[in-house]
Amino acid sequence: MINIPERIKQLLHEKGFKSINELSRKSNVPQSTLVTLMRGHTNPRIDTIDLICQTLNINLAEFFMENTAATLIDYSQNMPLNNEIHTALSAFFKQIQFTEQHQHIVYTTNKLQSLSVSDLEALLEFIDYLYNSYQKKQYL
Repeated sequence: MINIPERIKQLLHEKGFKSINELSRKSNVPQSTLVTLMRGHTNPRIDTIDLICQTLNINLAEFFMENTAATLIDYSQNMPLNNEIHTALSAFFKQIQFTEQHQHIVYTTNKLQSLSVSDLEALLEFIDYLYNSYQKKQYL
């Protein structure tokens, strides 16, 4: 099962955050909530994780990326949702396959969202050039 405090620590380090206090200020999640969460005294609500993810510029899928569908199902069981929603979440999580390729796609998509339109157009032209060069080598 995912260790949420450890995952948050890992992400804070990766994103260059210096402290829980900094995360609290930037996410508007009360410091007391984060301290309780980081000590493992409570399971955070999904909206709290979502606020943390937004602050870290990642999505919920990326937060849980290194974990299996079973972990997500287990985590969702601890959430205050009705049985119908639990069943739907379980079915959804079982369909998700977080592969290494998916991780690269999510990472690339997040990077692309920060580019200007002209930069995106230039990048697409470059990708087309590389692809066409590759195709020509395939047929030689």
